Amino acid sequence: MNGPAKVGTSFKWVGGKSKIVSRLEEVDPPKRIAWSGKTLGIRAIHVWELAEKGEGTQVRTEESFEGLVVRLFRGFARKTLAKALEQGVSSLQAAAESRNHP
Repeated sequence: MNGPAKVGTSFKWVGGKSKIVSRLEEVDPPKRIAWSGKTLGIRAIHVWELAEKGEGTQVRTEESFEGLVVRLFRGFARKTLAKALEQGVSSLQAAAESRNHP
């Protein structure tokens, strides 16, 4: 990240084979964080929402893609997005569980 976790801060990361520059759009700890990013003519918006549920946390995430590439390769974009969301939730779960069970 290029600064504190607040609206407007940018960060760089790699998704698959793409280098992505993203920007924090919403930061409401510990309930919600959202960012946008662009790569290869695709603009993405990603939102994570967290809520206490019993002794755990319920997580909801959603992402949207837009751009010419997405319109041309709609089926591929849907599959890529579904896979990314599944991997993100699985990674978050693994990280959370490793903290709770050293």
